[in-house]
Amino acid sequence: MKQGLDIVLVRKSGPVRNLRFGSWFIGLIGLILLLLIAGLVAGGFLFYKQSRLLVDYGEQINLLMLRAERLEYLSQEQETRELLAEEALKAKAEAQAQKASAAEPTPTPSPQPPQEEDPTESEVIALSNISRQIEGGEMVVNYAITNKLDDGDRAEGYIMVVAHGQRRGKPWLESRPPMRLSALGRPINYRRATPFAIQRYRQLTARFSTADSKFDRLEFFIYSRRGQLLLTQTVLLDEDKQGQEAPEQATSAPQESSSEKRQPESGE
Repeated sequence: MKQGLDIVLVRKSGPVRNLRFGSWFIGLIGLILLLLIAGLVAGGFLFYKQSRLLVDYGEQINLLMLRAERLEYLSQEQETRELLAEEALKAKAEAQAQKASAAEPTPTPSPQPPQEEDPTESEVIALSNISRQIEGGEMVVNYAITNKLDDGDRAEGYIMVVAHGQRRGKPWLESRPPMRLSALGRPINYRRATPFAIQRYRQLTARFSTADSKFDRLEFFIYSRRGQLLLTQTVLLDEDKQGQEAPEQATSAPQESSSEKRQPESGE
């Protein structure tokens, strides 16, 4: 006896029609449903595997970033130790030279041209709103740079912050952004500082770890795009006023519009 599926079509008027589907049609429908279910299962499995791979890649990338930061920190620490050692050797050599020259007759010194001092004011850029706070083992330095040009041109250049102090009882200096410094605490390559291009005003932040370091002063350096030193400013830190504003405060400047804040920092 043949098995199948009978469907009766009934209308309000007209003859009654009978449709009959054989077992092969039912089997075909079942096969299609099985294929759809298998496809869904296979797609879900592939999606799960892909998500797991993405999670693994993300963990590896985070691990590599942590290792890179650690290597950069160790490299900076080693460079700072070498610079401090060189400075100590130079100071010792100068002391020996002064001691030797004291025993000899002092010749009449020839007039020397006056040395150019670091600029403490600039017609292009200004520092303002300098403050320091201690947050969770970090010294957070907030400061702002203001464009002083009157013709509407953008002020462009590079800025960096150097913190001077002690680490584990020894002289220590640290820069933000991290870079190699000279024995006097100056950047060897100014292009590694933070680039800026502002129309009016911009707020910036620098963070220094205070886990095993104590800082007594901050030094700001602003360079032009061509490497000319435009401005230097030193801020002495008061250890008795943790989490309060730094001693040197400049007049607050007007906030820059949202369109100016979204301008990307351009490096040369």
